[in-house]
Amino acid sequence: MKEIVQNRSASEQNTRVADIFRKYQAQLKGFISRRVSSKEDSEDILQNVFYQFMKYDQEDSPIEQIAAWLYSVARSQIIDRSRKHREEEMPYLSAEPTGQNRTVSGQKPTNQRFVGFFYCL
Repeated sequence: MKEIVQNRSASEQNTRVADIFRKYQAQLKGFISRRVSSKEDSEDILQNVFYQFMKYDQEDSPIEQIAAWLYSVARSQIIDRSRKHREEEMPYLSAEPTGQNRTVSGQKPTNQRFVGFFYCL
């Protein structure tokens, strides 16, 4: 008897998640696509948002405003993705008389100044 109740509850949960996905998928995809340049990145972020939603334990603390929660998670995922892209090599301005820019991997060399430009959402 207990297995039947658990299966029904899991089935109801899957139906609820599917309904929420259908309701918010297009809106969230547009929201993410306007803020991320790559189509693949936007699809990955959308998938992660709904994965987080499915993982969230709603019995202990139910989500009162689902749309606000989904957009908040999407925004966090976008910020995380942009931070990861910023970790690429950055050019350093040489303090040598020639003044040539060069890229240095690893740690910042001595006698050089860090030059970088960041894109903020």
